[in-house]
Amino acid sequence: RRIGLDNAVDFYELMTAPIAKIMNKWFESDVLKATLGTDGVIGFAASPYDIGTGSLKRFTIYVLLHHVLGGLDNRSSTWGYVMGGMGAVSEAIAKAARSHGAELFTDQ
Repeated sequence: RRIGLDNAVDFYELMTAPIAKIMNKWFESDVLKATLGTDGVIGFAASPYDIGTGSLKRFTIYVLLHHVLGGLDNRSSTWGYVMGGMGAVSEAIAKAARSHGAELFTDQ
């Protein structure tokens, strides 16, 4: 099926533009733009102003949908953060292992 010129321009922009530009084009609320933009770039070492962060090529839309459609404790569109950061996960694992007699060795 063919797409018109207007749709082709929108599609090209989606594939190449920074996600911040896409959010600014389609939404007025700064809170909504920040929420959707963050969900779109989280996990990437990129700014929402970087070229291509709105792109399907970089899986930004996949990441956004993954976070919006996911769930936690039977509640859709929710997900959690680790209190204390990701280092708290490894610390909790180490603490549990030590409580069972494990000895851990690191380069520190």
